[in-house]
Amino acid sequence: MIASAASAAQAPRPAHGLAAGIAAALLGALVFGFIQGKIGHRGQEVGYWALCIGLLTGAALGKLGGRAPLLALIGIPLAVVGVSVAQLLGVAVLMGDESSWPTTDTLIGHFGLVRDH
Repeated sequence: MIASAASAAQAPRPAHGLAAGIAAALLGALVFGFIQGKIGHRGQEVGYWALCIGLLTGAALGKLGGRAPLLALIGIPLAVVGVSVAQLLGVAVLMGDESSWPTTDTLIGHFGLVRDH
């Protein structure tokens, strides 16, 4: 009885892992993008933020998704998207600080300028 309860608790749940991975990638992108935008005007760049987003995404996928093999393949592009969003957000925060535009207007209304930066 105890063995079946333990195996049921550790059964792979890819849907939970995917939801947690998406949330972790977005949370990491928001945090590190904001930090990058705030210190970017000094010409500095946080070099480890990409690694942190990847680790955070992978940990969330593995912890809540279990050992589902598909999650390993999904985790790579998910982390890359998280890093890309962090980079775009960092540029938008930096451009918003240097101009009179709010960050949301910079990111949405002037996306071409953010993308070209």
